[in-house]
Amino acid sequence: MNKTESIIENSVESWDQCPDESAKEYDAFCVYRDMGRIRSLAKTAKAMDHPPGYKKTLWEWSKKYAWQSRCLDYDRHMDKVAQLEKEGAIREMTARHARDAVRIQEMAVEALETASLEAAPTRDLFRSWERAVLVERTSRGLPAEPIKANYVDYSDEVTDHYLDHESALKEKEQRTMLDDAIASTW
Repeated sequence: MNKTESIIENSVESWDQCPDESAKEYDAFCVYRDMGRIRSLAKTAKAMDHPPGYKKTLWEWSKKYAWQSRCLDYDRHMDKVAQLEKEGAIREMTARHARDAVRIQEMAVEALETASLEAAPTRDLFRSWERAVLVERTSRGLPAEPIKANYVDYSDEVTDHYLDHESALKEKEQRTMLDDAIASTW
């Protein structure tokens, strides 16, 4: 085992302070490490308010304590942390979108069931329900549209049928009211 492997193996994480690394050396490493992928010894010296000649001291420390290898491990670790955070945020967003879509569907169905032609634009309610279904499907990882094999989009006909049904109910209600009014005048 070479010295670099020994240094890394004896640390909890390779980017942690090495057993024989002084606080001053480790502080310099942390400044270097935390610069990210644009790090350099010259930038580290400048960030620590040291003259350009201090770069030689940093170079010696970087070789002695395997800064490049430790930083590579740290960068990979931070990439993994960022990836896990992003995946968690995507899972939360997906679940939220699915919940919201179901809630909108329920609201649209309730509004469609209680809507009258004058009070609510039923075609808009149906479109809201359709959009909510689309959001729920995509949030749950399904294709936006059902598989197209033998699929016919009846949404306009369903909406028209619903509107025709509403219109027929309204006409029946008006006829009943008219019949009642005529009956009461006899």
